[in-house]
Amino acid sequence: MDRSPDSAPIAEPLLMGVESLSLQYLDPDTDAWVAQWPPISSDGSQTEADIRLPQAIEFVIVTRQYGEVRRVFQILAAEDSSSADDDDDDGR
Repeated sequence: MDRSPDSAPIAEPLLMGVESLSLQYLDPDTDAWVAQWPPISSDGSQTEADIRLPQAIEFVIVTRQYGEVRRVFQILAAEDSSSADDDDDDGR
């Protein structure tokens, strides 16, 4: 059930004993891990490359109970609609 707009938010811990949390993003152009997404351009401007998705996201959490847990999630890019039409076997 949705809360009313004027109700106070409720904090719910998801995991106790977290010592650190870090995220890194795999740049599809350079195959380098970067700490910020979109990566900072040298002149501070936003380019078309800035709106693309990273190739993967690495999530590292360190807890007192479990130690370091590292997971990498692959990000699938959306298909270009023109190439998706070409792959359609039944012409639809």
